Amino acid sequence: MTELADFVLNYCRHAGALVEPSADGVYDVLLPDDLTAQWRVSALQRFAFEDVSPSAEVTRLGYGYPLVEQMAESARSELLCGRLYVNQVRLDKHGLADLARAALTFPNARLVEAPRQTESRAMSHYVRFNFKAALITDEKREQLVSVMMDAQAGHAVKELARIEELAPLEAEPAFKNLSPAPMRWRKEVEPLSRAALDGLLERATHAALDELAPAIESLQHHAARYLDLDRARLEEYYDQIERDLQRRAERAADEDKRAAVESKLAAARAERQSKLADVEAKYKLRVELALVNLLVVEQPKVVRVVQIENRTTTVTRTVVWDPLLHRIEPLVCDACGQPSTRLFLCSGGHLAHEECLLPQCVDCKRAFCKLCENQLSACVVCDRPVCVHSLNRCSDCGRGTCREHVGLCHAAEGQPVKIVAQATEEEIAPPEPTPPPSTVQEPEKPHVSSLKRKKA
Repeated sequence: MTELADFVLNYCRHAGALVEPSADGVYDVLLPDDLTAQWRVSALQRFAFEDVSPSAEVTRLGYGYPLVEQMAESARSELLCGRLYVNQVRLDKHGLADLARAALTFPNARLVEAPRQTESRAMSHYVRFNFKAALITDEKREQLVSVMMDAQAGHAVKELARIEELAPLEAEPAFKNLSPAPMRWRKEVEPLSRAALDGLLERATHAALDELAPAIESLQHHAARYLDLDRARLEEYYDQIERDLQRRAERAADEDKRAAVESKLAAARAERQSKLADVEAKYKLRVELALVNLLVVEQPKVVRVVQIENRTTTVTRTVVWDPLLHRIEPLVCDACGQPSTRLFLCSGGHLAHEECLLPQCVDCKRAFCKLCENQLSACVVCDRPVCVHSLNRCSDCGRGTCREHVGLCHAAEGQPVKIVAQATEEEIAPPEPTPPPSTVQEPEKPHVSSLKRKKA
């Protein structure tokens, strides 16, 4: 089912209509009296969203269709929002620490169980934002874009964009005594509060633009091609005008006629620039996103607090078992906010993608992410990165150097000696995993069958 079909049929259901699928992609819709009066149509409608056999009884709906536009305007003005529940899941899951060790990778750290922590159940929330997108150049293309956001983790979950196809969504919750899971990307903010929804909306807007990227690229290519054609036509037209005026100016019998022709030539050149600016504005792409409505989906999950540690740093994180997707949820990069199953432990207490790491300290090999730029300096001699823990500050000149170049900070007549250092393979490579202490036995790897996706 397409996003347009989802929107139209859900709108009708919310308004009280009865919707029944028929054959060949046709839906029988019995509208309530208020909608029939508002739309001035008969109560029984037959909607189709794909190419079907021509029939006077079937209405083929598409983007830009007046009835669809009327639904979108109505939904935007009435702020139609819903709240549904995923109830048919099993929460009897144990051994989350072992499952997390198998699902998540930390090249320079290891995951261990946190003291006095066990599995618990909590209610998580998804928020699906439905946007009406308009891509405008010399033409206007419209479509609906839906983005499902994880309210606790703060990122889009593409696997659940069609959550209703994975599990039935019910109007009443079956797990009424579960506490809401805290938000992990904004501390001290309640899930579904105004502040939380505003933050999710901003992130959902970026996710919607990412989803529109192929359509935007295609439209930009189309617009660039026609811009080149229109620009070439204008250039050829005004080149011809200028050539004619220049010949007239050369043949002018007196200064007054020559001045008049040159005035026309200047006006033609100014008009050329104005027309070129107009045609560039005509083909400049604009993207407009309008929030139509949103849907909140509540789903219980199993959570456990664990620790991720290496020789210098220990952080606490919550691992989550999703009983609907049958998996350990990926953790989030603290630097960019995107989920990943492979993260590095930053010495500043962050988890980060390898792309979000800064160069390692040349002396202690500590790893820092983009959030810890203030923890890294540079040797005034070789310009290699040195962290604040390893920086050698000179007592005479106050400059900082790495361990190798101590004393060279003012050796060239009071100025640092400049050395171009060649990075070694060890400095370029990402931080190596920290081996566990010999006194701690690594837990056995869980049996493969326990990691397979099972029906809840």
